[in-house]
Amino acid sequence: MVLQRGRTKMNKVTSSNKFTALLALAFALLLFFNANFPSGLFSQEENHSTLRPLEAVVNDVPIKLVYDDSQYFVSGSQETTTVYLSSTNRLLLDTETNEQTRKFVLEADLTNRQPGTYEVEVEVKNLTSGVKAELKDPKVSVKLEKRVTKTFPVNVRIHDDLLKNGYTIEETSISPSEVEITAGEETIKSITDVLVSIDQDQQISSDFSSRLDVYAIDAQGNMLNVIANPSAVMVSLNVIAPMKTVPLVIKQSGKIPEGIESYTFTSETQNVEITGPREIIDKIDEVVALVDTSTITETATNTYSIEEINNVKFNPATVRITVTPKLAEKNSETSSSDKEKNGSTNGRSKTSTEKSKSSSD
Repeated sequence: MVLQRGRTKMNKVTSSNKFTALLALAFALLLFFNANFPSGLFSQEENHSTLRPLEAVVNDVPIKLVYDDSQYFVSGSQETTTVYLSSTNRLLLDTETNEQTRKFVLEADLTNRQPGTYEVEVEVKNLTSGVKAELKDPKVSVKLEKRVTKTFPVNVRIHDDLLKNGYTIEETSISPSEVEITAGEETIKSITDVLVSIDQDQQISSDFSSRLDVYAIDAQGNMLNVIANPSAVMVSLNVIAPMKTVPLVIKQSGKIPEGIESYTFTSETQNVEITGPREIIDKIDEVVALVDTSTITETATNTYSIEEINNVKFNPATVRITVTPKLAEKNSETSSSDKEKNGSTNGRSKTSTEKSKSSSD
């Protein structure tokens, strides 16, 4: 009897656990299907009455203009707009909000329209069922023009404060020097210049080379909506540093050989052109060429380098210098001995003369 009652109690517990598991599974399936189907397992009316719509704002959604781009060119059009999305399904809303998974696109149709300016309705295409969209700008203004292509020379614009103080541009090279500009017919007529601009943080103090984007402007300096081919060109600048002319000074260095009193230096080069940063060359009044006389005992002409100065270049960098040694005079003892010898000789000569004179008498 006791055993029978125990078995009955265990059967009731087991049945209760199975019922709970089945109930949990049913609820899980119900939630799954409701989350993954736009209408859920309930009717639209039941959803609207029980669920509050979720909302999302998507900024800068591109507007695609539909037109014959082989015949026409558009300008003045708004490129993007803001889209307000709503849905009762979080998964669908997130999918359309994310740029990587989004299905919908915005289009403004200009098909079969003649050149002119239009207010065109922006349409939402391919929006997922169960998601609604409203546009901040339901219409955009578009100027449709006949497509024209024309060749223009490219010029370089350099800001005045870009070159370091005293530096100048000797030569400018642009490759290619001309580009094809495609735009609307009226836009092409309004182009006054096609440019590349050199604009950087650091000042230019040496040769410059860079690939720069091409753009077109009108008479008021406004940048125009055009297509350039190629879209960028290579620009090279030959930059010259500040320069001035200073005198050449020749100085002796090294030992003076025995028997040499001094040297004289001559050169056809009297002045040297120096080039370098303004703050350095302004402090230079002369340049020096050193001549090592350690082995020079007779007149010689050789090439000598000008003494280096940091960040300064010389023209010419070497000069031809003629070195002429001056022989040293004999010392005083030698001079006195020579005088004595000369005096003795003169005395003897004089005596001989006197003797000759006496004989004749």
